Amino acid sequence: MIRDTLDSRRSFNDWKAKLKDGAQFLNIDLPENSIALLETYLHELLTWNARINITAIKTPDEVMVKHFLDSLSTLPFLPEHGCLADVGAGGGFPGIPIKIARPALQVTLIEAARKKANFLRHIMRSLKLEAVEVWAGRVEHFPEEKKFDCIISRAFADLKKFLQVATPLIKKQGRVVAMKGGNTAKELRAAEAEMVHCGLEIASTRSFLLPYAGGARTILVFKKCFT
Repeated sequence: MIRDTLDSRRSFNDWKAKLKDGAQFLNIDLPENSIALLETYLHELLTWNARINITAIKTPDEVMVKHFLDSLSTLPFLPEHGCLADVGAGGGFPGIPIKIARPALQVTLIEAARKKANFLRHIMRSLKLEAVEVWAGRVEHFPEEKKFDCIISRAFADLKKFLQVATPLIKKQGRVVAMKGGNTAKELRAAEAEMVHCGLEIASTRSFLLPYAGGARTILVFKKCFT
């Protein structure tokens, strides 16, 4: 487990510097153009959030840690190229920060709530993101003929439900990535039968603490079993 050893030498008002430091703590190098896009994203998110409820996290510092850094922590488990789907994208997490950091990825944001889907389309235009699609609807109704190299979700549903809806949409060599809190033992036990039914096995796991006391996280990566 990674321990949170970052100090508070920098002022918390120095938002961009803290974002860069936090990313480096997670072994992620954020170029200046990515930081600039995330800053624009932050502004748009907070502006829209004042009118409609996109996220319960309402301060720049919390967004930076609990949305941006949390999303970026998945990068070591994701492909550099190919197609990725974010199930239950909400305000765009983790899909949009991933797209910003991995611009070569084709990203589909699946979101059932109309107001949030509209916000996602607005962000795509504001950030001039290419190869990003917003699919407004329930993932259960997503056309199964379209397959992805990777499907990821954060707080969409319990693990059993997520594996159930994600597995039909992954390619043969694809991955399913679940972002969870610190303790996943109970959910994993509850999902054992579903893993067998879907032909999945755990490829890797990572448990860590987000920087700046952001809390405990676990990333679970599943792959198809072929025998």
